[in-house]
Amino acid sequence: MVKITAVVLNWNNFVDTFECVISLKSSVIPLYKIIIVDNNSTDGSFESLSDSFSNDETLILIKNERNVGFAAGVNRGIRMAISLGSDFVFLINNDAVIEPDTILHLLKAFDDTTGISGPRIYYYDNRSKIWQGGGYFSYLKVGLRVPEKNLEVEVFSKNTEVSFLTGCAMLISAKCVNEVGLFNENYFFYYEDVDYCIRTIRKGLKLIYVPQAKVLHKIRDVKRERTSPFVFFHLARSFVIFTHSNFNILYFLYSILLHFLVYTPYRIYQVLSGSKNLQSIKAWFEGTIEGLKFVIKS
Repeated sequence: MVKITAVVLNWNNFVDTFECVISLKSSVIPLYKIIIVDNNSTDGSFESLSDSFSNDETLILIKNERNVGFAAGVNRGIRMAISLGSDFVFLINNDAVIEPDTILHLLKAFDDTTGISGPRIYYYDNRSKIWQGGGYFSYLKVGLRVPEKNLEVEVFSKNTEVSFLTGCAMLISAKCVNEVGLFNENYFFYYEDVDYCIRTIRKGLKLIYVPQAKVLHKIRDVKRERTSPFVFFHLARSFVIFTHSNFNILYFLYSILLHFLVYTPYRIYQVLSGSKNLQSIKAWFEGTIEGLKFVIKS
């Protein structure tokens, strides 16, 4: 039987992580292991999860000594999954839940040339509206084009090869992990999935978007939740690191020009039309500077 291990990252969120795990245990394909990596939670959620699943031999809990971010956090779980002999790793955000047949659909999409498959992801509170789907990296805008983003109609009706799948939920083969490696830990938050997708394609492996596979994600007020100082700092920092890490110097300079002339005015507009938190604008510039400092040091 194929061995699929789920990896879930928790940080101060017992309720969502618990619901995520319960949904994983409903999978029609029984999971080999469920690994919860806790990023040094301080709210007692690690202890609560330990108590809740103390008699579950499928579940493994790991606690980091500090919050190491998304990439380093999930890497610890992926390493363990591979060391335990898993054939696939199902990476899922702790604030997302699956349907019983989600992993089955994702698994069926694989052949020898596939590295990753990803589901169609809906808003948890609006289950007719698509939050994220398969997409494409645009070299012109140095960003992503996701045809189904925020739509209530389906663009894709069958499995489709794409160049981007979100790290919110993806099924990764052990072959892919062995050939591509782990997520780039230079990112604390954001762009680690875009980076991984590009590296996967460059190794000759395909990304397959599976619209029949369904996930629900608890994204609510995007204008407020996604324009916080924390988010803006890491979006800016990670963008700079991403373009420097994956492209030549001329394209990197083009991306920085676009960053200042197009994306910075857009982020300012986002803040002024949404949260109106001017600290977010400050954080955007601070993140940009920190990204450039990283590039110079490297």
